[in-house]
Amino acid sequence: MKSLILVEGWATTKESYKGKYRNEQGFGLSGFYRRDYKENHEMVVMSNGHSLCRYKYPRGINIPFHSPMVSWMNLTFCGGYGVLLENGEYAGSNMRLFETVANGLKPIGFIIVKINDLEEMIDKVKQSGLRYEISKIWTGDYEIGLANQGEVKKYFDLNKLVSSYRLYSDRIGYDLLTPKDEESLLEINELELAYFIKGFDYASSQKKNWEHVLTGLLLGFPIESTVALLIGQIY
Repeated sequence: MKSLILVEGWATTKESYKGKYRNEQGFGLSGFYRRDYKENHEMVVMSNGHSLCRYKYPRGINIPFHSPMVSWMNLTFCGGYGVLLENGEYAGSNMRLFETVANGLKPIGFIIVKINDLEEMIDKVKQSGLRYEISKIWTGDYEIGLANQGEVKKYFDLNKLVSSYRLYSDRIGYDLLTPKDEESLLEINELELAYFIKGFDYASSQKKNWEHVLTGLLLGFPIESTVALLIGQIY
């Protein structure tokens, strides 16, 4: 088996439910670790020694798009991953998501809170200066959408984003984005990030390719993870 290369990870000290992937001290590995193959990279999402998910994408492509708001760590906020921190707490907690958006490390985000916690969380959001929207969901809980202030163009170079997907398209041998898709993406340049925190169906799997790209961008996910999604290489 190919060796795991640390990208952004740590050891979790929780002894219960520990998986087979461990460090020299016997603690379970958590976070993001990469395997390198001849044609592809494989990013492995780990939690306390368990492999949760893998993203496979072409290797050796130097994309021009970069942003401090885009990172593999933002995938810890995907529902259902349950990545554990060093102390055994969940990396995808409401407070960590809120702090990540507030610190400019994630464009937008959505948290689910109980009615008893709603007022306290709203107070924190107001103090942070983030834009926010509140909606009641079918469970009776509340969803708070969080967004940094400003237009998309303030944070992202969408021309470099499009160019990056073209590079992957060239390697794969077919277009991940059509010219119309690219046009649709470039049209969001003038929109406020806060535009997307009300009524944005971020969790739907029934999207066009450019909508998947948009979702990945707004949630701060790496281009590589979205490419893996578009080519059916998440498993």
